[in-house]
Amino acid sequence: MIFVTVGTDKTGFNRLIKKIDQLVGSRKIKEKVVMNIGYSNYIPKKTKYFKVMDRNRWNDYMKKADIILCHAGTGSLLSAIRFKRKIITIPRLPEHGEVCDNHQMEIIKELEKSKQVLACRDLNKLPGYIKKAKKFRPKFPNKKAKIFYLVNHFLKDLENGKKEL
Repeated sequence: MIFVTVGTDKTGFNRLIKKIDQLVGSRKIKEKVVMNIGYSNYIPKKTKYFKVMDRNRWNDYMKKADIILCHAGTGSLLSAIRFKRKIITIPRLPEHGEVCDNHQMEIIKELEKSKQVLACRDLNKLPGYIKKAKKFRPKFPNKKAKIFYLVNHFLKDLENGKKEL
């Protein structure tokens, strides 16, 4: 099963949701797909989807998935890494109005370099990435891995009001 999750950003991620729906409809993706579409306003016609999931259901789908497709948000990525899933990450891009800068590209560059994720920068190549993911053996970080450590501490500082975005 492939679980697609796009986070909770109010802009949604219509570009990804629409592409997945098209690929399932054309049978270029044959696996069962479940999507958590968040605030995306494109409504899938070919896959099971949820607008917003409670944390328990979301965690259940993360654990059950063979492959997770997600935006390059730290919450989704760190959860998928924590559950030791095969991850294909697709960055939200400023040229599509999905984010204000290229921070998601910067995040996936580091995670890809450390072989924790596959990074799909072109949605037209997504079926190939799904095939590649089936053989992919991610290297999961231990708690001392630099990127994991830095992101976790940054997020904790944000929660405690020590830093601003």
